[in-house]
Amino acid sequence: MSAEHYFDINLNGEDFTKNISVRREREVGRSPINIMANDMISEGIMGISDVGRKTPNVSFDVNSGMVLFGEGLIAIERMIWDREFNLSEIQADMMRKGSAYDVRFTFPTSEGPVAISDAEWTKMRDAAVKDKTLACFYEDTTLLPEVARRFVTRDMTKLRTIREKILPKYKTLAIQVCK
Repeated sequence: MSAEHYFDINLNGEDFTKNISVRREREVGRSPINIMANDMISEGIMGISDVGRKTPNVSFDVNSGMVLFGEGLIAIERMIWDREFNLSEIQADMMRKGSAYDVRFTFPTSEGPVAISDAEWTKMRDAAVKDKTLACFYEDTTLLPEVARRFVTRDMTKLRTIREKILPKYKTLAIQVCK
């Protein structure tokens, strides 16, 4: 399994929206974006593990980008609900999920919760209302609060990989479940 596999199977299958719908009923309280984000994180981590085993047609950049993108989507949802950005929570989540596949992540620093100003929160909320897929936050990082923008843009190569190789496919799927 990998990011490449996730998109191949879901973009070419007819059961994607039905699967998300069934899971939403079973996993009460989770948005379709949250379900997709967690699936993308898992597939990305498995893909990173596959790269270590020299699996053909699996890219480290795409799979690590998928993990960061999935975590970013979850963080964006949390910021809208909690009005704070918590890098420590993102790091703990990535470490916990990665450990199941012996994948380790490194981070430059660790920050606890940082409150989001009313103006930043309003801008985020308004953008999320217009784009329920939340893709807009990766297309235009100025929609993010400064503290979150630093996290998303700290590796511009990863951001470019996300924008070019993940975001278009993600949007195709997310639009189907965000109606």
